[in-house]
Amino acid sequence: MNKLCTLLFPVSAAFILIAAACSSAPLPAATQPPASEPASQPSAEPPVIKGIVGILEWAPSSKGPISCVAKDPMGTNLTYSWSVDKGTLEGQGPQVTWTAPNTVGDYTVTVIVTNEAGAQATQSRTFSVVSNPLRNQVEDNTIYLKFTLPSQGPVTVSKRVRYDTVSDIQCTFPNADPNQITIVWSAPVGKLFGDGIAEGKASRVGWLPPGVPGQYTVNVQIKDNLGRTATGQVNFDVYLMDQ
Repeated sequence: MNKLCTLLFPVSAAFILIAAACSSAPLPAATQPPASEPASQPSAEPPVIKGIVGILEWAPSSKGPISCVAKDPMGTNLTYSWSVDKGTLEGQGPQVTWTAPNTVGDYTVTVIVTNEAGAQATQSRTFSVVSNPLRNQVEDNTIYLKFTLPSQGPVTVSKRVRYDTVSDIQCTFPNADPNQITIVWSAPVGKLFGDGIAEGKASRVGWLPPGVPGQYTVNVQIKDNLGRTATGQVNFDVYLMDQ
């Protein structure tokens, strides 16, 4: 029930009576603004796959490297998951070895590249197994460094390559046991990859240029269990696609 509240205010020796209805009900609580929605996190940017590199035509049951050229716009490390519809794949990372099936046909190799944020990119490429691949087969572009221990001087090779091409570098040791050799690779610019690099056991590596034309060097140091040493380097002249 409302009560009648009266207030008297003196105005020029007169009184004005003000009546107001005073409610005994409590005042309503102040309205709270709705809670704001949490800001959405930006989605992770996926890796960019530039291509899958390998010879196009293979002899039945032949074996060779297949590489994935990829980069991560976020700057994180990448992992690679490979698959093929026939034949076998060995290894891990950006380069694997494919043993082609013994039957003629076209076969698809697929790679899934994942960065540390979980974003993925996928690419496939078809390779042909033919009875006579030599008519169309490209020459062996592997860069060979032949070491005789101990070495009197560095073994040096020069190579001109395209900016998006993975170059394979192979070390050979005619007078030494490869199992007793430590191999240390270094590349101030570009990216080196291959099984056993961290352990000093990679006699074959791949090198990916930085994507910018210029002169670049890959270095390697060899040491065996007898203390004999050798050094080598590959000097790359990297050019653009249209040069």
